[in-house]
Amino acid sequence: MIIGVDPGATVGVAFVDLDGSIVDVLSGKGLSVADVVFEIQQHGQAFAIATDRNPAPRPVRKVAAAFKCFLYEPEEHLSVAEKNELLKSIDVELRRRLNNHEKDALAAALKAFNHYSAKLRNIKKRTGKRFEEEVRKAFRLE
Repeated sequence: MIIGVDPGATVGVAFVDLDGSIVDVLSGKGLSVADVVFEIQQHGQAFAIATDRNPAPRPVRKVAAAFKCFLYEPEEHLSVAEKNELLKSIDVELRRRLNNHEKDALAAALKAFNHYSAKLRNIKKRTGKRFEEEVRKAFRLE
């Protein structure tokens, strides 16, 4: 999965699978890095941790290091307009239920998915059922 993390007093975490589907979005006040790592472990294997900031905030770098996976940082901070554009394609009801932290985390995860999607589609086309195994090899996650 690609996990977007928005750190702060309230932490947002968004889970997007390797097909670009939203798996879950959550937030909580006062969540530590260890809390975020635990939540991610409950949802599956991390392919990449994403942020909407450049450079990535320290807590996000720590989460990525805990999983020894990719850290996706946009070339520059994602603007509110770009976040809104990324979120435009999701279900309206879901978008209304999300708080700002969850929206930021989801926008980061979707931006990272868009960044990796061509390579992921190529791997899936070549490998079929072995997709996740081949992704781990291609991106040296084993």
